Amino acid sequence: MGLFGSAKPDVAQLEAKGDIPGLIKAMQYKNDVWIPIKAIQALGRLKDARAVPALGSTLPSLGGNRAYAIISLGEIGDESALEILFNYLADESHFVRAAVVDALGKIGGEKC
Repeated sequence: MGLFGSAKPDVAQLEAKGDIPGLIKAMQYKNDVWIPIKAIQALGRLKDARAVPALGSTLPSLGGNRAYAIISLGEIGDESALEILFNYLADESHFVRAAVVDALGKIGGEKC
């Protein structure tokens, strides 16, 4: 059995509760490709800096979905995401690079 047993995580319910650890766990769900993406988006909407390390460590495994995590890092707006974002400025995907530039603009700060 996986992290959630046989039940699919209810991302909307996790978001409504503000359950950051539950959403981070949902990012690892493998039986539905949309669950991790929805969890990543929910983390961005909740704007909780506790999600930054998890989003950063998940980025390399997201393949073509890296931009979702980058966008969420920008929505969170915490300067702790800057180093992660700087690492993706030269990404091969123009979608990822554009998301990084947008995220950096949202976070701002002296380092940008």
